[in-house]
Amino acid sequence: MSFKVKDSMKNVEVLNPTYAYIPPKLVDLYITNIGGLQPSYIHRIL
Repeated sequence: MSFKVKDSMKNVEVLNPTYAYIPPKLVDLYITNIGGLQPSYIHRIL
């Protein structure tokens, strides 16, 4: 986007989330610095 276009869009609000929600049923594996873990094992490392 050029600066001319940017200046003409002063009332535009853009939201960019820093994370995305993933439903639990779609999670098969958690990847951490100690390896991949199944969701049922997460309570053991907390």
